[in-house]
Amino acid sequence: MKTSGIFFVLFLMISAFIFSSQESYAAGPYKATSVAEAKVSGIDTSVVLNGHFVRQIKDNEFLFADNTGELLLYVNDAGIQQAVNEKNEVQVEGMIVQNFMYTEVQACAVNTIN
Repeated sequence: MKTSGIFFVLFLMISAFIFSSQESYAAGPYKATSVAEAKVSGIDTSVVLNGHFVRQIKDNEFLFADNTGELLLYVNDAGIQQAVNEKNEVQVEGMIVQNFMYTEVQACAVNTIN
């Protein structure tokens, strides 16, 4: 009797572990498409933003804006930095990263729309 009880408890523990480790998948990854959406999204959220550069803050940090607001854009690729022009409408692809006080997007690609 004790042996079957022990096996039953062991079976339940193993079953619970297996079912708890299975991942559920959503329809697809969420991508923020505006500055307003990016500001309320969590860290590591992908973004695809259309807008323009307002000004350069540091060597690799820019203020980016669309018609919903402004946010900081971190560009660590020298090729992308050379493509930055305040007059052009651009599409930025990137990811929201941790910053102490501001919502910041790390750009992976910057493409001119015009």
